[in-house]
Amino acid sequence: MKDLYPPRNMEYLFVTYNVANKLKKLGFNAPCFSAYRNTDGEKELMGISKWVNYGWENTHDGYCAAPTYLQVVDWLVWKYGIFVSVHYDSIIKKGKYCFLIHMYGDLKHNESIKSHGYKTPHQAWPNAMKAALKLIQ
Repeated sequence: MKDLYPPRNMEYLFVTYNVANKLKKLGFNAPCFSAYRNTDGEKELMGISKWVNYGWENTHDGYCAAPTYLQVVDWLVWKYGIFVSVHYDSIIKKGKYCFLIHMYGDLKHNESIKSHGYKTPHQAWPNAMKAALKLIQ
């Protein structure tokens, strides 16, 4: 496990381009430290600045704000009543990580979704976000 942490860069703190783009389509517009630029199919995580999806000059179609996972967790709870978390799995797949999604609020029913077997929390988070966004669409 020692060779898996710390990561070599800070990109693991931000949601993937595909998740960021889906969030933009769902109306996510919180200020973010970074953004993705998609030019000619090449996706690039931009430098630190203040980025939003709507209302600034740098918000055209080739860009989308790149929130951190924590920003998305907060937004999902506030907007949809969905809570996403990643945990060390000490019961089912010992030594691995899992994600949990709890749904509350205006959704059709209250339930939880679990997925197990990720080597690191950084592998679990992108999958957790994809699963949570599928509940909204």
